[in-house]
Amino acid sequence: MKAEQSRGEWIDPRRGKISLDAVWELFAAGQGHLELTTRANYRSAWGMRVQPQFGTWPINRIGHSDIAGWVQTMQARGDKPDSIRYAHRVLSLLLDLAVRDRRLHRNDAKDVNLPKVPPARKRFLTVRQVHDLAKALDAWPVAENERRRAAYDARMDRRREESAKGTSTGEDPARKPILSLLAVRPGYGSDAVLVFAYCGLRWSELAALRVCDVDLAARRLSVVERTTEIGGRLDTAAPKSKKARQVAIPRTVARVLEARIEGRPPDALVFTTPRGQPLRNLNWRRDVRWNQVCADLGLDGLTPHDLRRTFGSLARLAGADLKYIQKAMGHSSITVTAEIYAQLFDSELDQVSDALDALTEGVENAMYAQNTPTGPDPDSDRTL
Repeated sequence: MKAEQSRGEWIDPRRGKISLDAVWELFAAGQGHLELTTRANYRSAWGMRVQPQFGTWPINRIGHSDIAGWVQTMQARGDKPDSIRYAHRVLSLLLDLAVRDRRLHRNDAKDVNLPKVPPARKRFLTVRQVHDLAKALDAWPVAENERRRAAYDARMDRRREESAKGTSTGEDPARKPILSLLAVRPGYGSDAVLVFAYCGLRWSELAALRVCDVDLAARRLSVVERTTEIGGRLDTAAPKSKKARQVAIPRTVARVLEARIEGRPPDALVFTTPRGQPLRNLNWRRDVRWNQVCADLGLDGLTPHDLRRTFGSLARLAGADLKYIQKAMGHSSITVTAEIYAQLFDSELDQVSDALDALTEGVENAMYAQNTPTGPDPDSDRTL
């Protein structure tokens, strides 16, 4: 102990008797600089997995084998690898704080074997699939409203016939039936699909897009904000990359955006609910019957984020390099972009090979002509 004291390494054992619950309170109080989404994710991992296991434990009793056993228990009950890793991260952050506060000598959460996260599913749509999806999302509300209107008209016809015959169904004749039509109109689903697939926006970026962010003359979108839903409350902040960016607007999307922003004030949201409220992901998917429409098209499990990835794949197919895709999609580094799109088209290997052949063909022909003998081969046994 004296040696540790002389080196400034001694820690009072009594400081390690604090519970992990108390360390969490200290940790949470110091996270005001983080985004609300990050703080919400920390709270979720703490409340669902870390606190039930270690919350009441004194931190100096939480050993490496205890943490390894906890990880194995989560695996055995079928928790997803990424959820296990995130919970372990939160525990490690808490123990790191305890080390910095000189309550522990070390963080025993380090070097614990964690389950590997399987590669993310990569799903890319073709141009035809994008337009089929957009068309199908528009077709449903039109067909449903036609069905409702036809049912209403049939009901009114029956009432008129019954009134003429002097019969009654028991309904109050003075009370007119209500025609209840969907507020969803064509474009509510399809417009968002086209912007996702051809501009590469995230859901949160589309939800925050304002009229002033759309420059149709220059055909540019400015992505300066994102809106996320946290615990039922909408939070608007800087984009995920912390940097604003500009995205080119294809003509197909320009027509969609022109119709949406015409005559509207600069600060108005481009995409809203039928009642003019900000979009919420789950509500929008319910209103456009996303899951059912996708299933009908053989696209079960498709998400709006898959359409954002589709933008990257279509951009690659159109000849864009990875640096452009990184900039357009707002990836933090070219590495992120490369992991998703670098191996997308194996045919590029053939293109490179063909290009090299074209570059060297003239030189090879000249070398071949130079080295081809014009007379009899003196080493040949053939008699001319």
